[in-house]
Amino acid sequence: MEIREFICPGCTTLLEVEAATPGFSIVFDFLPDLETFYSDWLNRPLPEQR
Repeated sequence: MEIREFICPGCTTLLEVEAATPGFSIVFDFLPDLETFYSDWLNRPLPEQR
């Protein structure tokens, strides 16, 4: 069994933990819609990428 931890390289926040058998491919869960999140939920523009 492998425990895979996915961590944000910028702020070191733990994003997800996955338990899988050795050699099993990484599961792609979702792709967040950041533009809608910022515009509809936060009412501000999406920050520019560095």
